[in-house]
Amino acid sequence: MTPTLTGVPRRHAILVDAGYLLAASAHMIQGTSLRRSIDVDWTKLILHLKEGVAERAQSSELLRLFWYDATDVERTGKRNREHELLPFIDDVKLRLGRMNSEGQQKGVDLRIGLDMVNLALQKAVTDVYLISGDDDISEAVEMAQEYGLRVHLFNVPDETSRLTVRATAYNLVKIVDTCTAIKAELLRNAIKPSKVSQVAPVTPVCPTPAPVPAPPRPGPVPSPAMFTGPAPFQLSNPSRTVYSTGSRGTGFYYGEMAVDHELAEHIPQVARTVAKGWLDSITPTELQEALREKPSIPQDVDRSLLQDLTTKSGDANHMLSYDLKVQLRSQFWEAVERAGSRSRN
Repeated sequence: MTPTLTGVPRRHAILVDAGYLLAASAHMIQGTSLRRSIDVDWTKLILHLKEGVAERAQSSELLRLFWYDATDVERTGKRNREHELLPFIDDVKLRLGRMNSEGQQKGVDLRIGLDMVNLALQKAVTDVYLISGDDDISEAVEMAQEYGLRVHLFNVPDETSRLTVRATAYNLVKIVDTCTAIKAELLRNAIKPSKVSQVAPVTPVCPTPAPVPAPPRPGPVPSPAMFTGPAPFQLSNPSRTVYSTGSRGTGFYYGEMAVDHELAEHIPQVARTVAKGWLDSITPTELQEALREKPSIPQDVDRSLLQDLTTKSGDANHMLSYDLKVQLRSQFWEAVERAGSRSRN
């Protein structure tokens, strides 16, 4: 190990939030955060991440690269393909959280924070290169810094962002020691658009959902009794309800949120982009299975729709109104139907 001017050897670790890296890279390459819209050469990606960090930490030795992701192995009985492959790549340590019933990852940020603080306490490294955009780990970053660790943010580039990195919390950028964008060519060399197969023409299983009028605005502030009724809130025509697979039976919405007209202008483009990324990444059989569940939307697709529209607001914590969600999900299925019509022609 190479000593610094103070005589302390320099050593670094790379901590990768896979959910952030892959979603942000997908958005850079495909225009949508839909993870399944990209194909990854895992060996190349790990190599390029190490190379990119090595350029920044020229006099430092790599301890290892920690890869954090969530798995739904408890429900599916099997790991993702990359989770089986990554442990066999040199210098990689796989850390897995879990997916809950809503398709949300749990335990990943906690594992990143615990490892970061532990590395600082054990004096195992002097520097951490963090690939993540989540503000939830900010407190762990500050605690690790108090123990002498230098934390460098190393994120997916975004030339349109004033932070120069994509989908990253402002507070996280503010507290780290340095913030640098990964070179786009390194990511593009290892990550390509997904092309599973040519999707067969879409055969409508049920009529394309029409835009649904927003529910009437509530009058008085709801009492606790309103949340304990026997049936969930429903629109007057349930057959036209558009929802995600993770939101059935949870249709309550109260508040005074008005439609954000600026975000509404982005809905057609977001719906088209996510629909294209999804259609390019699935087989005809998978498409027909999804259509049978229409208007329900696969969890990861619905999550990308909401995330991509939220990103347009410039605030990762912006809460989309009920009206925007209905319009977005409805226009997603319309985009799928239009893609099917073009295939038939």
